[in-house]
Amino acid sequence: MVSAISGGEEPAKQILAKRVASEVLKCDATIRGLVVVDENAKLLATASSDQNEGISKIDYRSLENFAALVKLFIEAAKTASPEFGGMQFIIGAFRGGTVLLMDLAEYRLSLGVYLVRSANAETIYYKIKDTLASEP
Repeated sequence: MVSAISGGEEPAKQILAKRVASEVLKCDATIRGLVVVDENAKLLATASSDQNEGISKIDYRSLENFAALVKLFIEAAKTASPEFGGMQFIIGAFRGGTVLLMDLAEYRLSLGVYLVRSANAETIYYKIKDTLASEP
């Protein structure tokens, strides 16, 4: 289930966020859900593989907070890029699952992807990049 979050954004940005969410959700069965965030940390879209798990059971305010954290962590990691090389992704491991954070600079968007705990986040990162690279 993919949902666009409306709030005065440009219609083109909203359509792009929804398309990105839909394509990312389909790229691997270990993805439970995700959020798509714009350059101002605004939540633009969500997607969930199952209405009883993942992102779909989280209330809107918590999703907004998660969106802000996605952008904050990505921007903070980018400041270390000169010392460590370019930031590709960030992984957070929790008891209930794994969170993969990634910047989609070419779209001016960021992703927060919620995975099953046993997922290989780096493999999922490359699947997402490949999936979005093949999009028109």
